[in-house]
Amino acid sequence: MFIAKLKEYATHTDVAELNTTIYAALDDPTLPLNATDHALLRLLGGHSCRVPGVSWLRVDTMARLLEKSERTVRRSLKRLVDLAIIERFKVGRLAVVRILSAKMSTTENAETSDTTGDSSVILRKEAHLNSEAQNTELSNNVAPKDLPADYAPDYVPGSVIKTLSPFFGAEQVAEIYNRVRLAYDRSLLALPLEAYDTLICRTLKTVVYSLKRGRIKGGLYAYVYGAFCNVLTAEKRREVRGGQPFAEWIS
Repeated sequence: MFIAKLKEYATHTDVAELNTTIYAALDDPTLPLNATDHALLRLLGGHSCRVPGVSWLRVDTMARLLEKSERTVRRSLKRLVDLAIIERFKVGRLAVVRILSAKMSTTENAETSDTTGDSSVILRKEAHLNSEAQNTELSNNVAPKDLPADYAPDYVPGSVIKTLSPFFGAEQVAEIYNRVRLAYDRSLLALPLEAYDTLICRTLKTVVYSLKRGRIKGGLYAYVYGAFCNVLTAEKRREVRGGQPFAEWIS
């Protein structure tokens, strides 16, 4: 019954959207987060799937799982709250942690920061705006100071470089493909990542299209990760149901 009550406090529509929010925070260089903050945010995200964005781990449980002291965990929680990444409250006797969506942390909390001068929330708001500005710059084909895509690391497949080279430089191509690999690791697919080359390139094209149409509101790399989590998880379900991996029936 308490799950039904907690669903009233959900901050995301599904796990993929939640992952996008988490990786946007983890990838944001303007946020003063340390290694413990990163580990704690990942831990909270992993326990916020049943009700997307909402977890109810006790502090002592967090400390045990992270192998940190409770005092260290409480400091990290406070830092995440101050940066408007999470919020903490009680539902009855249950201590709840909510991971705030980018929209919630930059709009609902912006009013408070404007009146109280909360610099941490202002920082979070500015980080979101900077992320949107970066996407606008990319969509307008403003060339970044980067090597051509052909100079991407060897682990990036040639097909991916070819797909992205008209739009991104080597560093960005590598970062995008790193998010693809993270999503693949999470999906537990049956075949090696290279076997899904056609699916990867097709999904990357949809990402570029969304970027050019101005549909990406958060960070680009977090969006890539979320998109591939959705696509590769769906592919995993197809494999489990039919035993026919994507790579086999397209060949």
